Amino acid sequence: MSRSSRLALAGLACALALVPAAARAEVVEPPVPLASATGGVATGADGNVYVVETFNNSVAVLSPTGQLIRRVGVSGRPTSAALGPDGRVWVAIGTHDATAGFRRIEPSGTVLTAPSALACGPAGMAVFGSTRMLYTAPDPEFACGAGRGLGGIDGDGTTSSAFPTTYDAYDLAVIGNKAFVPDFDGNLVRRYSLSGTGAWQAVEATWPIPVAAGADGIEVGPGNQLFVTMYNTGQVIRLDPTASSGVNTIAVATDLVNPFGMAMGADGALYVASQDARVLRIGPDGSQRSIALPAGFAAWQLARSGNDIWVTDADNPRALRIRNAGRPEPIPPADPAPVPTPPATTPPATPPTTPAPKPAAKPKVADVVSLASPKRCLSKRRLTLTVRKPKAGAAKVSSVKVTIGKGKAKTYTAKKLKVPVTLAGLPKGTFKVRLSVKLSDGTTLTETRTYKTCATKAKQKG
Repeated sequence: MSRSSRLALAGLACALALVPAAARAEVVEPPVPLASATGGVATGADGNVYVVETFNNSVAVLSPTGQLIRRVGVSGRPTSAALGPDGRVWVAIGTHDATAGFRRIEPSGTVLTAPSALACGPAGMAVFGSTRMLYTAPDPEFACGAGRGLGGIDGDGTTSSAFPTTYDAYDLAVIGNKAFVPDFDGNLVRRYSLSGTGAWQAVEATWPIPVAAGADGIEVGPGNQLFVTMYNTGQVIRLDPTASSGVNTIAVATDLVNPFGMAMGADGALYVASQDARVLRIGPDGSQRSIALPAGFAAWQLARSGNDIWVTDADNPRALRIRNAGRPEPIPPADPAPVPTPPATTPPATPPTTPAPKPAAKPKVADVVSLASPKRCLSKRRLTLTVRKPKAGAAKVSSVKVTIGKGKAKTYTAKKLKVPVTLAGLPKGTFKVRLSVKLSDGTTLTETRTYKTCATKAKQKG
């Protein structure tokens, strides 16, 4: 290229840099129908989108624009998906399945099996370098006891190692030779050191989070900061991955509903799933705005695919694409200069009106009552219904009516902060728990959650 050509291109680049930023052009596409309610989602090395069909024991392989290419059976109940160090899409088979472990899907659809080193099945997955997959193995229903913890498996699926723990983690993130793990029940996020081969080593630092908040998903966001979703309280917190133990986290969002999945977009923004039919966009500058999804869409997991963000629905058999997430729309050509017109007569000024104050936000069930996460399967035991202490000036809980499946509703008063809810006699499968909370000011709040019972373990002979 000649010197004059290079100078011309440089001048063009400078001119474009002075053009104002264009408006966002994201488009929420119609949902893609699937075979069952969905869980994890990942973008493969082939550019296709792999969506976990949890209750169909399968993975739907979609084109980048949403056409079904194939459906792959995975011989077990899948919970999450991630692109592995071997270039294949890895699928985690959870604790409620006797075949717990990993399935690795070839672009052709061939499925390879890899074992877990822990009795509990894997849930969260994160790649270390290009050689190893690290994972979490929670024990939601205490079905495998000491078999829960953290683990790692080589990219070829042949070597797996265990790092037992006493807490439950559903996700993890890796930055260099450090791993970051939220503790759902323990009110902490831990930082682990990793060896050169990706083996788990000591805990280096811990960050406290709000009690009973339910630290769930974790993602590396703008500025290499870590973001953690609080399932029970609807918050997103931010922490500095290089900070020392005991440094408080910072809440950056507080009004989400059972948030879990997050993904970084092509624009450097963080996208967060919320089960009240929206995705929250947190920009690199900290700005926030919500992207509305179809009514009833319980946003669960997210994955970036080029300039798009894919979102799964935890309650319904569908997933959707947010097209052009973060990509600016084309700048239209400038209009010709307007023809001058005579000045119009200015009407008399009217006094400004004071806008009416915005009504206070209506409380949600999660603000006053907490119940077990519906991600966990429930054995024939009991749930614990916890009534939260009201904020200053807020209405108190008078009673909570609980309806399990098609059974008769039971009403509990708020004299006790914790109430056991018996689940004895439930059949295997899924069932709904409906809460109707009456407050002291006469307000009634309702919410329905879908739970699933655990498979009964066969008794050993001998």
